[in-house]
Amino acid sequence: MRPLSYTASATLDEAVAGLAAGDRLLAGGTDLLPLLKADVLRASRLVDIKRAPVPDDIRRVAGHIRIGALATIAAIADHPLLEGPCSLLRQAARETATAQIRNRATLGGNLLQRPRCWYYRNSRSHCWLKGGADCPAIEGHHEHHAIFDDSPCRAIHPSDLAGCLLALNAEVVLFGLAGERSIPLREFYQPPEDERRKETVLAPDEIITGIDIPELPDNWRSIYLKAMERKTWAFALVGIAIVLQRSGDTIDEVRIAATGLAQIPRRLVYCEQALAGTAGTGDQIGAARDALGHGAHPLPDNGYKLDLARGLLERGLRTLLS
Repeated sequence: MRPLSYTASATLDEAVAGLAAGDRLLAGGTDLLPLLKADVLRASRLVDIKRAPVPDDIRRVAGHIRIGALATIAAIADHPLLEGPCSLLRQAARETATAQIRNRATLGGNLLQRPRCWYYRNSRSHCWLKGGADCPAIEGHHEHHAIFDDSPCRAIHPSDLAGCLLALNAEVVLFGLAGERSIPLREFYQPPEDERRKETVLAPDEIITGIDIPELPDNWRSIYLKAMERKTWAFALVGIAIVLQRSGDTIDEVRIAATGLAQIPRRLVYCEQALAGTAGTGDQIGAARDALGHGAHPLPDNGYKLDLARGLLERGLRTLLS
């Protein structure tokens, strides 16, 4: 690990002042510190923001549920405001990592964590995401990688919570040198491209301060299911988040998001279109299953993810519609 200095910020302005010059923000540190130790990321200074006025609570605000960026994963897993339509967030949080990490890791850090790709995490690999010419996973080991080729990089985004928040139409609250702004999560995450080799449009001088989730009526239901290599304490090979509203036997609206399939959390809009306005019969669920692969281009060793995703989608829909 390279030498660096440490300071603690007392204000948001202090926290963001040096970001563009190479500062790194420290909250839970569960992803940042391993990346620094592996020399994958570098920092001239660590700025501890746990004493800055970054919210760590979960509360109602003007028709929304606001989760502070410093709220821990453990707090999300047990908070009563996240029952009912938002219960998929609690499900995802409870299946994230270990109890020790859940008590340390924060929502903001979880949403901004970098890919778990072994090429990206290896300091000796100069992959495309780190400024190299190509993605070695395409011709190498890629069984955990993306089946959608939306970017030159095939690494997936590892956050379970991000997919759930995408299905909930959440917005990200940001603070930077220009002040505060909010942006829909679906716009915040963007596949990496040549001019922006990261998974978000977060500006160099910005920090996440919170997430706003529109409150939903009681006739909305939700579920999050994921498949892992191990039963617990593993990142998702595939995760499926479903939020739907029914009136009688009709699905009025449905939102489905996937993790583990693409470079960023991905809305499965063709699956949604196959189900909206229907009764969710077996044939209609089958049509949604078939639609899940629209636009996918699996690599030789990760096509199994389509079958996993389709199985999770069907199981989730049948659970919510039963």
